Amino acid sequence: ILVTYHSSISRLTMYSVHRRLGLESLKTISAVDAEKESPYWEEIRSHKIDPHIVQGLHAGAAYQGQQKLARGEVVGMLSDLNQRPGPGNYRANVAGRLYHLKAGFADLALITGVKVIPYLNKITPDGKVHTIFLPPFKAEGDDRHSQHGSLILQYADFLTQCWKTTPETLFWSNITKH
Repeated sequence: ILVTYHSSISRLTMYSVHRRLGLESLKTISAVDAEKESPYWEEIRSHKIDPHIVQGLHAGAAYQGQQKLARGEVVGMLSDLNQRPGPGNYRANVAGRLYHLKAGFADLALITGVKVIPYLNKITPDGKVHTIFLPPFKAEGDDRHSQHGSLILQYADFLTQCWKTTPETLFWSNITKH
């Protein structure tokens, strides 16, 4: 699982990173994309829908990712930050502030036994996009709950480092809300 964060250049790089890896394609697993592609998008946006339907859409996206990983394929994920609690969100400190992180990547990694490889994109002084792959996260702990928590905390640490070292990739809305 390749995991990164929503940034000003993440969409661009999600469509090109597979070529850097020599892959034919890279499926991005996204709960938000599943919501947008559903016939319920307007109700979801206006919060006028049964939360179980939304959870079902998210589960469907996760199942697609699980199937691809079972076939030995690589999937990409961009975990979401939320400022309020919600189903599947876990509290973590990111750059000195508590956020609620979506944990879909950790769930998929623990279910399938695959590695989570974080990567970041930065813009060089000459305007080129440079992708940096970092060492895989390690699921530490004796039980699933501990391993899950360790992956979430490593992702929070990854975000903190990215925000500090590549602030030019952050959305202005993220900066103003932080």
